[in-house]
Formats: sequence, structure tokens, C-alpha cells
Amino acid sequence: MKPRFVDVIAASLACFVAVAYLFVLFTEPTWYNTVLVVLSFAFVPALLWLHRAPVRLGIINLSILGMWAVVCLIVYPYNTGTPPQLLVAPWVVFVIGRTQPAVTLSLVVAACMVGSFASPLRWMLHDTGQLGPRPPINFALMMAVHWLMVGVAALWGRAVQVQRLAAQHEIDRQQERERTLIAAEIHDVLAHTLTLIKIQAGAGLVAPEKAEESLENIQQVSTEGIQQVRSIIAALANRGTTVAESNNLTDLINQFREHGLVIDSQTIDLSKLPPMIQLALFRLTSECLTNSLKHQHAPVEVSLKIELAESQVIFDYSSKAEIRPATEPGFGLVGLAERCAAVGGTFSHTIGAQVATAHATLPLRSTS
Repeated sequence: MKPRFVDVIAASLACFVAVAYLFVLFTEPTWYNTVLVVLSFAFVPALLWLHRAPVRLGIINLSILGMWAVVCLIVYPYNTGTPPQLLVAPWVVFVIGRTQPAVTLSLVVAACMVGSFASPLRWMLHDTGQLGPRPPINFALMMAVHWLMVGVAALWGRAVQVQRLAAQHEIDRQQERERTLIAAEIHDVLAHTLTLIKIQAGAGLVAPEKAEESLENIQQVSTEGIQQVRSIIAALANRGTTVAESNNLTDLINQFREHGLVIDSQTIDLSKLPPMIQLALFRLTSECLTNSLKHQHAPVEVSLKIELAESQVIFDYSSKAEIRPATEPGFGLVGLAERCAAVGGTFSHTIGAQVATAHATLPLRSTS
């Protein structure tokens, strides 16, 4: 597992500072310089892997910083206690803010604010030679700087996390939408194909003399179904849209006429529409005709109208015939509603004793 690039940068800076303290130790070998060198190098691995274990290594970094502050206070005023290591605190707060829950961030911020009272920066050497706190105004300004740095780091980290979670939510939403569209595609193709196969098989059983013709029709329908499924798979692999079949709306309508539906259709040239609109209209027509063939007693009179109205396409469908008992909206109708919503449109339907209707509006401006 490799460290993150930003952690490599932070650890490299810490290593550079540690090497500088090492040179100081060579020129002035004292116990406190030795301790400062050890603490300086201790920051390097703690910062290098900070994003891999933010809480644990964050605590370690803050603990090292606390020990650093203690050493600085002990040797004051020889060491002023203003090293770049003090920036570790806001950096840890930022990392915690962008990776951890708000409760964890609050605890770390609180710990940093309490620890700021032990910062060497709040102490000064008075004229009497005694080490003591800064004057009130000076002390307040110094603490304000500490808290402001921590607060800005916390808010910045939190903002980054919120943005990242929003982006992840959008990715999840898009994936869910893709899964829904895939399910709708498979359902629409299989429902259409299997319904026609079932009807042809039934016709062959009722009229054995036409069995050969029925088998030929079954072969043709099943071949078309396989081609459509392959088209869907190819489009999904290329993250594209299967639109070639949408140009065959007339063939689709004629196919259902051959199976007994009486269809009065008024359509438009779909090839001039955006790909997703073409596909949606093809699926709307296919699913509605399939439902009429499956769930209504013959003869079934169908009225289909597709027209352009300003910046949208209007789909109107109605079928008149007795509805078979216990017919309920299935996945197909739900899939049509979701398909229309995916392109910014609407879908509604009604099922009565003798009439079933469907209506959809598909905006052209929301698609490409």
C-alpha cells in the first residue's frame, strides 16, 4: 500500500526540517537538541501514512508535537519554540476533517484548542528574567491565531469531505440509474419477444396445419430478440445507446398488426430526434403494444400518436378491448416511467375495464 502523494510532500518537508536539526546537533551536541532531532524524525513516518490511519496517526502527530512543546518550554529562552512543526496541528485537523465523522473532528479540534494553552508561543521572558505568560492583549492575539488556524483547517477539511460525499452520492445515483435502465432494456426486449413467441406457439397448437408457419415466425422473432439483446450488451460495453432499432418503428407496428392488433398510428420521423428520445419512444411503443396483446381480449383496437409540440415529443396511446382479469401494473410500466424520467420527461397510464391508455412527454432540450 503506497502513501498518498500529499502525505509524501508533508513527510518530505518534515524530513528536511529534521535534517536541519541534525546539523544543529552536530555543531552543538546537547541533550535537548538530541531530543528535538529524535522528535523531528518521528514526524516523518507519522505524516507519511497519515491518510491511511488518520485518527491513530493524528493522535501520534499531536503527541509528538506536545512533547516538542514541553522540550521548548524547558530550554526557554534558548529555544523560542517557533518551529515549522507547529503547522502539524492544523494539518492533522484538516486531514481528520476531510476523512472522519464530525464527532471525531470536534474532539480533535477541542484537543488542539486545549493544547494551545501549552504552546511555547504564549510564553515570554519578562524583564525580571522570569518566564511567564504574555500580556493580556498579546496573549489574546496569540491564542486567536492558534484557534483561527485550527478552525480554518477544520472547516476546510469538512468542506472537502462534504464535496467528496456529494460527488460519491452522484456517482451512486448514476449507477442506480444505469442499473434501472439495464433492467428496463432487458425486460422490454424479452417481454416483447417472448409474448410473440407464446402467441405463435399457441397458434401452432390450435391449427396444426399452420405449425410450420408458426415455427418460422418463432424463429424470426427469436432471432430478432437475440439481435436486440446483443445490441444492448454492445451499447452497455461502449456506454452508448442502442438506437439502430428505434428507426424500425414502422416495422414494429406492422409486426403487431400481423399478430392481430388493429392499429391506427400517426408517427413522426424518429431518426431526427436525439438518440435517447428515439430509444424511449421505441420502448414505449413496444411495451404498450405488448401489454395490449398480452392483457386484452381480441380484437384489440389501438390508437397510437407521436407528435412534436414545441420543444417536446408527445406520446399518446390507447387500446380498446376487454381487459383480462387480475391485470396489474408490472415492472414494464414502472420501467417506462423511470425511462421517461431519465430523460427529463413524464409518464402516466390508466387501466379500465375496456380501455387502457398511456401518455408520455419527452423534452428535447434535456437530452443529447
